[in-house]
Amino acid sequence: MKPQVRRVLKVRGEGERLRRETLGAATRILEETGREDALSLRVVAREVGISAPSVYLHFKDKTELITTVLAAAYRCWPQRWARPATRPASTRGNG
Repeated sequence: MKPQVRRVLKVRGEGERLRRETLGAATRILEETGREDALSLRVVAREVGISAPSVYLHFKDKTELITTVLAAAYRCWPQRWARPATRPASTRGNG
C-alpha cells in the first residue's frame, strides 16, 4: 500500500467525492491483498489521506463498506463479460 497522503481540507459539498475515493481505496486494498481481514477503516482512511472517523460519515462500519464494494463489483460484472474475448492472432482460425 502507498504511504499516507496529506490531504487538502475538503470544501463543503464534496462528500460524494470523498465517498468515491474511500470506495476506491477499499477496492484496491481488497484486490491487492485478497483478504477481508487486511481491510480496516483505519487502513482505508490512511490510504485516502483522511482521519479514520471521517470514514464513518459515509459508512457505518467495515461490513457496510465491504458490502458496498461488492455491490459495485457485481454491478460491473455483466459489462466485463459482455466484452468479446481477445486472443492472440496466432491462435485465431482462418475461417
